[in-house]
Amino acid sequence: MKRILPFLILLCTLQISAQVISSSKWSDLFSYNNVLAIREDNGRLIAATENGIFFYTPASGELSKLSKANGLHEVKISAFDYNPQTKIGLVGYQNGSMDVITPEGITYVVDIPIATGYAGDKRINHISITGNLAVISVGYGVSIFRLDRKEFGDSAFFTSGGVYEAAREAVIKDNVVYAVTATGLKSHEINVTFPIYSTWNTIVGESYSHISNGSVIAYSNTNTVRYGNGTTFSNLPRSFSNIQDVLVTPEHIVVTDISSVSLFSTAGNIIKSYDAGELLNSAIYADSRIYAATKVSGMKNEAGDSLKPDGPYSNTSYKINLHENQIVISTGGRDAFNTPIYRNLGYYHFNGTSWVYPELFRNSTVPFNVLDAVINPAKPTEIFFTNYTFQDGSKGIYRMDDNQFAKIYANTGGAYNRVVGCVFDENNQLLISQWSAKGSSGEIG
Repeated sequence: MKRILPFLILLCTLQISAQVISSSKWSDLFSYNNVLAIREDNGRLIAATENGIFFYTPASGELSKLSKANGLHEVKISAFDYNPQTKIGLVGYQNGSMDVITPEGITYVVDIPIATGYAGDKRINHISITGNLAVISVGYGVSIFRLDRKEFGDSAFFTSGGVYEAAREAVIKDNVVYAVTATGLKSHEINVTFPIYSTWNTIVGESYSHISNGSVIAYSNTNTVRYGNGTTFSNLPRSFSNIQDVLVTPEHIVVTDISSVSLFSTAGNIIKSYDAGELLNSAIYADSRIYAATKVSGMKNEAGDSLKPDGPYSNTSYKINLHENQIVISTGGRDAFNTPIYRNLGYYHFNGTSWVYPELFRNSTVPFNVLDAVINPAKPTEIFFTNYTFQDGSKGIYRMDDNQFAKIYANTGGAYNRVVGCVFDENNQLLISQWSAKGSSGEIG
């Protein structure tokens, strides 16, 4: 086995025995709204999200999911790719570990997290599979991963004078690795000098963020996409506002802008565009349709349908309240003891059948910092929550009925009089704790 880092004190690859992707004991309550990448496998779409993967078959509408509850080893996914020919997927995590998904099971690889030769950010920035090889982009540069052996080959450390430059994304084409960084598009053949950074070639010395390959290579900065054979490149005949991703399929170049997707031929001709009307991460063209990877609505097709497993609006949580078969998750927070953390997410509610995210919190101008939310045992359609904020008129106790805003019981008297938590006692009285200017707390019935 070749070393991933040339100056490691310790190196080992932890490979968990192939696991059956099933579980009768656990199920997840993750949000599948924030889709990072989409790949295709013989008529089935595979979508990677923050904490799990889901599978969608357009012909049947069937949805299934894979997460730490039934096979994956981590959460906080940061990169994903899949090879439909070999049926192998590779999941990268923010902590630098990876899962290799094969038809036989899932193998956990932790070379990067345990590596002692590099102490910087070990987040997996990007994964690109070509045949039996994958190139992994990390904060130190790039590494080659051999899928058949489930082990790393050579690594190239993008460092000069002891300062590392992150590889944002990289691909392999014709045994050459092409990587985009903050200082340019770089390339090197996979050979004996691959690990020596001084032998790498800088093709273009500008900042680029995305790259993809197929019959052509396409790479981009914020507003321009260039495509070509690896030596000569041309600009796509369109400028963009804030490119989020570029994906090359055998016949197309798919460009994801901030809220729209443009489809080009590999000859650079525009075919069509799709305005998703919301923030996007990526997209794919499959089954003669564009499928967009949204930040808050799962996978979205050209008809505007949101395709995803049921789950909460976000993976952010602070406190949970349970009543019979209902769940309410509050999402606020405090820095130390005093400063509100404005996530502006409110709460998510599982009503016993499905997850609901109230309209009150969507596109609101109110600074929501919900520290607590409770279900009224005497009237389960009622939810009370506290908004811990400095702003008079917005802070206080809110009453929701069937997830619709009903009333606010505002508390005033300066920035430091704020409600914190709430609970129903055995007599179904609602008790509220309040943070006062003197640092004491009390209860409001």
